[in-house]
Amino acid sequence: MAVSLSLTIAQGSQSVANNQTYVTVSVYAHSTNGSYNNNSKPGSVVIDGTSYSFSSSFAKNTTTCVATASKWVSHAANGTKTVSASASYVTGVSSGTVYASGSKVLSTIPRVSDLSVSKSSVPADGQATVTAMAAKKSSSFTDTITVKLGSYSKTVASGAAFVIPAEWMNAISGTSAVATVTVVTKSGSATIGSKSVNLTVTVPADVVPSISGITATEAVAAVTSKFGSRFVRTLSRINVKVSAGGAYGSTVKSCSVVIDGVTYQQAEFQSNVLNTAGNVEIKATVTDSRGRTATYAKAIAVADYSPPVITSLVQYPCNADGTRNASGTHTKVTIKGKVSPVEEQNIKSLVLKYKALNADSYTVRTLTAEGWDFETSVVVSGTDPTSTWEFIAEITDKVSMASLSVVTGVPVISRLAGGRGVRLFGEAENEGFWVGNVDYTITDAEFDELVNLLGGEKNSI
Repeated sequence: MAVSLSLTIAQGSQSVANNQTYVTVSVYAHSTNGSYNNNSKPGSVVIDGTSYSFSSSFAKNTTTCVATASKWVSHAANGTKTVSASASYVTGVSSGTVYASGSKVLSTIPRVSDLSVSKSSVPADGQATVTAMAAKKSSSFTDTITVKLGSYSKTVASGAAFVIPAEWMNAISGTSAVATVTVVTKSGSATIGSKSVNLTVTVPADVVPSISGITATEAVAAVTSKFGSRFVRTLSRINVKVSAGGAYGSTVKSCSVVIDGVTYQQAEFQSNVLNTAGNVEIKATVTDSRGRTATYAKAIAVADYSPPVITSLVQYPCNADGTRNASGTHTKVTIKGKVSPVEEQNIKSLVLKYKALNADSYTVRTLTAEGWDFETSVVVSGTDPTSTWEFIAEITDKVSMASLSVVTGVPVISRLAGGRGVRLFGEAENEGFWVGNVDYTITDAEFDELVNLLGGEKNSI
């Protein structure tokens, strides 16, 4: 009769976090030649140094599992483990106490280093620092830490501060993006595994689109030809172009320009006519694909201009020397007006046109107007005061012309100061009763005769 003992070691689940494997050991009693034991004899199983007791019986000519024991077995720091087990069993028959032992190489548990970063976010400014720390599971392991964002990547050392270069913003379409920090752990040349954590990379607030300049040129060729290289109020329109670009991968999405109180929503356009003189600001605001804005202002000088104007045209009959005379055969004409100098680039031309109202054509005289705000007088000869005359003053500059006209009239009735003279169809200048230039004044005797003819008394008239 004979009894022998054997055991098997089975690998169960593994805990990567705890670096352990669940191991089960089964012990078998093998009986031959009719040996058996029904008295439940004692035994023990030792797994990786831990002993478990059991008691069991076995039947003859059989293989009986007399014990099963399990244990979480800890691996070495590098994740490897060879587990050993042994068993002893008191048979209660002639075989006495039997023994068995064995070992098994367990699957290596990946022991990737733990990874952490010192900050959750960092600006891509090349200055702010952040640290990645890899905690090794075994001193024999090697770690490689990389930081990656889009097409950009860099290798950093565990525990050493690093920065995110400014050019990495080219990979950020908005104002932030998530970079991946990864540690790869190796044992020799064999890769054990990797771990990753996220790091938010932000675009600094001062990274905005750029405006390199604003060009402003005259859009009205006639303004330049008449007044040179200058803008002129009420005449000029401006061709405007804003030169702008994104920053570190952003693109320009919109451009708004304010000129002379008017807003234009383009980067290149032609403005309305300028209505303000002096220093006129052109202010551009650019918005990029990140929603960031930038502004740029440029001042242009705008020369003042208003169309010429005749403010006053006064005439009266006079003598040849200009002395006022209601019966004079001359007319003194005084003209007042204004012309914009446009920085002394303008010109002016003043003419006086006149004719009797029933004449077919005008007599034209060119007059000298001193200064841009002028007053000038001229004596026109040969103007019969008993006729109606038309006088027209015209002032012309480089751009436009203005005119003002007056028409003389003959008074229907005029009284001499003091009341001793009346003139019909003319100015009263003498005592008596005048019709035009004929004196119809009657003497006292003529008056008495007229009264008598009427059959009345003198005092009744």
